Amino acid sequence: GWARGFGGGLARAGEHGKDVVVTFTGSDWCAPCKQLAKEVFTVEAFTNVAGERYELVVIDSPRKAGALDDATKAKNEALRERFAVNSWPTVFLVDASGRPFARTKDYRPGGPAAYLEHLQGLQAAKATRDAALAKAKASKGAARAALLDEALRACGEFVPIGPYEAIVDDLLAADPKDETGVAVRWRA
Repeated sequence: GWARGFGGGLARAGEHGKDVVVTFTGSDWCAPCKQLAKEVFTVEAFTNVAGERYELVVIDSPRKAGALDDATKAKNEALRERFAVNSWPTVFLVDASGRPFARTKDYRPGGPAAYLEHLQGLQAAKATRDAALAKAKASKGAARAALLDEALRACGEFVPIGPYEAIVDDLLAADPKDETGVAVRWRA
């Protein structure tokens, strides 16, 4: 099943060597969220398989008064801001350290099998990111900056950069004269 605590999901992911599927939803007002939940996220064919592969976390933003306590609302809002969520549903794949590496939005037709296949396809971003980061460890200067850029771009243009600030700082420091021409993408 789906857990409601992001920190707990990350801890379990670390213990079990899994990634985390984090869905941002508006359970009582968002029609595509309700449809995705009904046709995919609450279907046993999805939860059984996805639960073996991932930790599952839901971050809810209901509109009904009293649906969440104030502390949970504040935590969920902080996560929504951290992940730059501005539409619902938005689903992220996140590693056990809390760094998102893929994002998908909106309702996707096709049921549990199609959604599981979609998530599996998104996993490729993590492999590409991690391979580039591993190569970057052994590199210096402009070559290092280019590999760090490759790692960041593997995550997709809509993955929030906040969790990658240290990598961006490393990229900028590795190529201070921007010989690679990639710094312009990452300077704030």
